[in-house]
Amino acid sequence: MKEKTCYCPYCQSAEIVKNGLTRHGKQNHKCRVCGRQFSGRGVAPCEPPSEPVLLDRLLQERLSMRSISRIMQTSLGTTYNRIMAVLNPLGDKSN
Repeated sequence: MKEKTCYCPYCQSAEIVKNGLTRHGKQNHKCRVCGRQFSGRGVAPCEPPSEPVLLDRLLQERLSMRSISRIMQTSLGTTYNRIMAVLNPLGDKSN
């Protein structure tokens, strides 16, 4: 059986600990990385956004390629190739 992992909705880290209950009786969680608290809001544990969706969000925030590569923990060249794949899904075959 696949174990479901909850991810922080703010930094996408999997380092989550239980942090008591909310006043409505729902489980409260705390991220060890960014320190933010959140509850599941009645939803099953979430999956992190897929790579193209995350890249799109980071590009919309107008972050530099170097900061995107740090966030995604990839090299600068790999980040460039992935951004080009997201921005131009047809590649060079569009001619």
